[in-house]
Amino acid sequence: MGEVSATQAGLRIGGTDLDPAEIAELLGCQPTRSHSKGDRISPTKQTLWKKGIWIVSSEWEPGDKLDSQIRKILSSLTSDAETWKALGHRFDVDMYCGVELMKPIWVCVSNFRQ
Repeated sequence: MGEVSATQAGLRIGGTDLDPAEIAELLGCQPTRSHSKGDRISPTKQTLWKKGIWIVSSEWEPGDKLDSQIRKILSSLTSDAETWKALGHRFDVDMYCGVELMKPIWVCVSNFRQ
């Protein structure tokens, strides 16, 4: 694997009945970005989001900073276990990590059949 040149981390909460303002209130933090079900995907398109989402994420930072990025995100949110349990029952909740490598790795997956 190549050397890590930059990282980013984020927490996503999504669901059909998600209200971004409610999530911000429960977690005590404003999202980096969010939308509700039925919002327009773009001002120039008629397509609507099928689910709501609430995301808080770090900026891309040089080097391998995932540990500190994840800690910073989680420390900005409520630590109340009951709140997290309720959110986990109502919505899809996950943490994502982005990693940029110095040297690209080329992967070829072939599903060729004769």
